[in-house]
Amino acid sequence: MSEEDKIAQVSEVCHVEIEAARQLLEATQWSVEEALTLHFAGYDAVTSQAATSSAASSRCRRTNSNLTYQERFGFLGALGKAVSASVQAFTGIASEDFDQWFLDRFGPPAPTFCKTSFGDAVQRGLNEGMLVMAWFHEADGPATERFCRDVLQNELVLGLLQDTFLLWAGDVCRFEPSQIARLMGLTKFPSLVLLQPLANGFDTNFLCVEWPLGTFCQPLHRCLPEQEGAPPDIDLAIATITSTSQDFQAEVQMEQEHRHRRTAQLTEARQLREQQDREYEEALFQDQLAAVRRAEGEEIQASPAADAPAQAEAAGEAERRAKERAAEEAAAAAEAAEAEEEARRKQRGAEILAIPEPATGAEPTARIRLQLPSGERLQRNFRADQCLEEVYDWAHCCRPQAKPKRFELCISFPARTLAERSATLQELDLVPSAALVLREAES
Repeated sequence: MSEEDKIAQVSEVCHVEIEAARQLLEATQWSVEEALTLHFAGYDAVTSQAATSSAASSRCRRTNSNLTYQERFGFLGALGKAVSASVQAFTGIASEDFDQWFLDRFGPPAPTFCKTSFGDAVQRGLNEGMLVMAWFHEADGPATERFCRDVLQNELVLGLLQDTFLLWAGDVCRFEPSQIARLMGLTKFPSLVLLQPLANGFDTNFLCVEWPLGTFCQPLHRCLPEQEGAPPDIDLAIATITSTSQDFQAEVQMEQEHRHRRTAQLTEARQLREQQDREYEEALFQDQLAAVRRAEGEEIQASPAADAPAQAEAAGEAERRAKERAAEEAAAAAEAAEAEEEARRKQRGAEILAIPEPATGAEPTARIRLQLPSGERLQRNFRADQCLEEVYDWAHCCRPQAKPKRFELCISFPARTLAERSATLQELDLVPSAALVLREAES
């Protein structure tokens, strides 16, 4: 939003002149929310101070044209910071302002705070595979200062914030943090809560916090002060953060190893099936070749020279019949092989359909809808961690006819072919649902 739009918005809401709206925004560093709060908290005194500072700045510009922009407006900037601090004391610190607030009071090193709402921070943690560290702040004081210096500026904690946690801070003087603190049973501050983002409310049997609607997280540990005006136990808080990070990293590593083992098993099974198919085709070819050789051997017979034309005609007829028999035998063998392969396909399809589908909501799932070249459709639920190879297996074995024999699965929009068979459905963005098309693969 441009400065002119902000001025127009403040002027319309507060029913003040354009110049007064500009002074309010300059005093609050062009924050519309703080300008509105400042107006309704005491407009006259602030605009008077802003006007005085503006006049003083004008006199300075007339007397010294070589001043920099920062020097010219230094007084107004200082007034804006003072007014902003008073607004924060009155309305609480917004989550997006904690970075600057922390640096102004404690200096570096400083952690990086999420400049978003609580729900967006939890959703980001879920997407990036990280935990959320939520700090609930109430007011400045010795307890807050000790907590910030001993915990949030601790080198070990700062390292874990880069690897494992997203840090979100909320001032309980504001509406959203106060409601979240109430849901988590927090009554003394400052308090620290370590949270596990969840895809839905069915992923845990323990306490689950939903804020806002449709965003879920599970409190893992709470570091609370024993009494009012005191910080949480510093050593216990650091130990809790460290152990939670180690447990989480171990769980992530185990999940990755499980996924790799499952991918290796599927790859090995696919390679075994391909080897068996090649051996069967080779054996069939050898049988056909032997039949042709037997037919050719029966036709070679010695004949008297006087009956050469008849013998030649008979040999030609025998050769023709031998070739016809060989072709018939080859066709019969191919038909038998195809029937056997079709029987194996249907048996595998029955085995797949006998496996219960994962229930929607119990865990992340992908509902796959498949359109066949004939216009028929298939549908089945898969777990989000299942590989694309399992979807290919289902598509091949559960369709009514095995045509086309070589096929590929595609997404119509945006158009792309799903070829990474070892990738999971979650990694291929097929969760929670996807519509696929079965097409004949190019030779």
